[in-house]
Amino acid sequence: MRTGHFAFALATIAVVPQAFAQAPAADTPKLLGTSAEIQAMMDVNKGGNIVKIAPYRANLELRPAGTVGNAALHPHSNEFFYIIDGTVDVRTGGTLIDPKPSANNPTLMVGTKIEGGTSVRLSKGDVYIVPVNTPHQLTPVDGKVADMSILLPSGAPPP
Repeated sequence: MRTGHFAFALATIAVVPQAFAQAPAADTPKLLGTSAEIQAMMDVNKGGNIVKIAPYRANLELRPAGTVGNAALHPHSNEFFYIIDGTVDVRTGGTLIDPKPSANNPTLMVGTKIEGGTSVRLSKGDVYIVPVNTPHQLTPVDGKVADMSILLPSGAPPP
């Protein structure tokens, strides 16, 4: 009988704390994103956070071949892009047509297209920064594109 109580006590000690453990907070930092993790995300065609520490997030963005990206403008942030794979045309400047706040992010303005502006072609390994309050639109050239984007607050103190 003692053995049964002892086994029950051990099981309780092992299981009960897990039952009361809380799920990690939504903004738990993720400080490392390995190339294997990024490749696995790309393989299943799933974008999302690569790394994050409040208030910054490095996101994997996947852009399907043959699509025209959303026209957007960040009124409070610069946007940093690193091209992981593929080739993309980035149009910046000009005028954002039909601007409205994004349904998912009220600090992002989206539009139907950009009139005017200039384009630059970026390929694997290229880095580009879109300045604050600048309309921009990314369009894949030949095949799909994977990029990492990070929003950098405008006016942040220098390092």
